[in-house]
Amino acid sequence: CCICNPPFHETMDYSSGAAGRKWAGLGKGDKTTKNYAGRPAELCCPGGEVGFVGTMVAESASCRQISLFTALISRSSSLPPLRDAVEQRGGRHETLDLVLGTNRKWVLCWWYPSPSQP
Repeated sequence: CCICNPPFHETMDYSSGAAGRKWAGLGKGDKTTKNYAGRPAELCCPGGEVGFVGTMVAESASCRQISLFTALISRSSSLPPLRDAVEQRGGRHETLDLVLGTNRKWVLCWWYPSPSQP
C-alpha cells in the first residue's frame, strides 16, 4: 500500500490566501497565519494537489509491486480530474469522505486490476 499526503497548494501565495479565507470564514478577521507547518516544497507543487497526485497516478500505472495507492485530497474540484486519470490508465478507484466538524477532505484510493480480476 502506498499512502500520500500531497502538497495541496500551487504556490506559497495561494497557501497564504487560503489561510486568510479560512480565518475569515471562521470569523477570525484578517489573520493570514497558517494553521499548519511545512517547508515550501512540502506545501506547494506546480499544479497543486492535482499536479502532484496526477503524476503519482501516472507513475503508479507501471508499479505492479504495490496493490493499492491512496492520497489525501483537500479540494472536491480535484477529484474528477484525478479519477479520470486513473480510469484513463485502466485503473479503478474509490473515494472515502472524511468529515470533522466543518472540515471535509477525501481519500482517493486506486488500484490496477490484474488481467484475471473482473
